[in-house]
Amino acid sequence: MKSQIAFTKMFQTISDQLEIEGVIRNTRASFSDSSAPLIVHFDLIDAETRSVFVYFYVRTTSWDLPGERTDANELISVLLAAFLQVEFGLSCSLIDIPHPAGDMPETEIYARYIVPEQPQNATYILNDEGVEHFKRILSITQYFKLLLPHLFDWSPEERNGEMVTVPGYDWVKASRWAGYIANTIGEPWIDFDWPDTFEELLELVESGKLEIDGNEGVQFVFRENPDWKHYRSI
Repeated sequence: MKSQIAFTKMFQTISDQLEIEGVIRNTRASFSDSSAPLIVHFDLIDAETRSVFVYFYVRTTSWDLPGERTDANELISVLLAAFLQVEFGLSCSLIDIPHPAGDMPETEIYARYIVPEQPQNATYILNDEGVEHFKRILSITQYFKLLLPHLFDWSPEERNGEMVTVPGYDWVKASRWAGYIANTIGEPWIDFDWPDTFEELLELVESGKLEIDGNEGVQFVFRENPDWKHYRSI
């Protein structure tokens, strides 16, 4: 109980000092805001040793970008992991979180955990040294949030991030690009007689007139806001 009280008080002090709002209850302190789709969690995992486990959660929603958002979840989590390595020397593991509804494409990334496993196995002691680590991690994360929209041609306040499901999307161009990537890196790819639009593709697939099995291990998308192209295979 004493460790829980110390944990709560310490993170409330950190929150006040850094002027970052957090949800602090019992054995967990979580920090997030509307500037980026990520949460920093600090969990008190051992009251006797006062050990605190640190990890991040990244997940975009339809409020951030339209359509399926594997591309955004992957890119943001990879960038965050790279940023933590450069700024604080933390080597992170990326853990995919499957869609809770189940029966989804294996290529989908519903959300991701980013765990700074090295150099301290994501675990710090609740003491003066540990508190400085917590503050540094939170400060670096806030810095990352400020930079994120500027890393791409991305206006987060404009909810019009065009991608595969919108009318006028150049499906043929995107699929040819994905095929080129697959062939370049030596992955299997089947060329189909693609229709001109994604809407026509859906209609043909749903009616059974076009089978696209064979490329289910690949997922790809073009966006205009943010301005990127994404290819993922498993």
